[in-house]
Amino acid sequence: MSCYWFSFQTCLLKCGVPQGTILSPLLFLIYINDLPNCLSSCQPRMYANDTHITYAGADLSSIQSNLNHDQSNLNKWLTSNKLTLNMTKTEFMLIGSRQRLSTLPDTLELSINNVPINHVSSVKSLGVLIDENLTWQTHIDKLSKKIASGIGAIKRVRPFVPPATLLYIYSALIQPHFDYCNLVWGNCGKTLSDRLQKLQNHAARMLTSSSYDTDAKGLIRQLGWKDLCTQRQIQKALMVHKSLNGLVPEYVVGILVSERRWSVHQCRQALE
Repeated sequence: MSCYWFSFQTCLLKCGVPQGTILSPLLFLIYINDLPNCLSSCQPRMYANDTHITYAGADLSSIQSNLNHDQSNLNKWLTSNKLTLNMTKTEFMLIGSRQRLSTLPDTLELSINNVPINHVSSVKSLGVLIDENLTWQTHIDKLSKKIASGIGAIKRVRPFVPPATLLYIYSALIQPHFDYCNLVWGNCGKTLSDRLQKLQNHAARMLTSSSYDTDAKGLIRQLGWKDLCTQRQIQKALMVHKSLNGLVPEYVVGILVSERRWSVHQCRQALE
């Protein structure tokens, strides 16, 4: 039998708050709430400790100059507030059309404290992979792998559980991937959309033990599901309804103002 002895030492906490306490997230948000004040050109997008800064420009020289200037200010703000930047998780991405990016003569050179920032072609933001061409190809690739893995799990347990349980497993392992942030990436092209629909069709055949050539539309209706395109339309309609009734943040309402009549019409159609 092994015996272990743990020794604990108390110390006075002069800065910060203990990790894991209820108030820690709120206090941290209050603490970094003035971070945007140090930026002169870039727009910040902050969620907890995940902060993005963006800048739009017509030429690389202005983009590089303004980003480096604001990154220097940001680093000074962090130092003054006794915070450090995790350089291993700090990346930058240049967004534009394939034609525009291919014709750029140079590449951006961004750094913080003379440490170069890594240039990437895609970045994850709150669980959504955004690529440099805004095609959603990278996100759908990752999404498809996760969904295929979930379908594989259903196939392995299908002989041992009743159909009702399989539906619960589908709702827990697969459906959330189809739904998460589909308001953002739901405008992906038809090829990517059809790719996801094939996965839902495959899941429907798997749950009903149907052959691969069985009409998937009938199986989806039998299971009480809706096809993915309809699901996304319903999500959009609900968002429009909330926006028109003041149930979402003001910046979301502002996006939909110019399309108000169209949105109400689409809302009614989808909900019908």
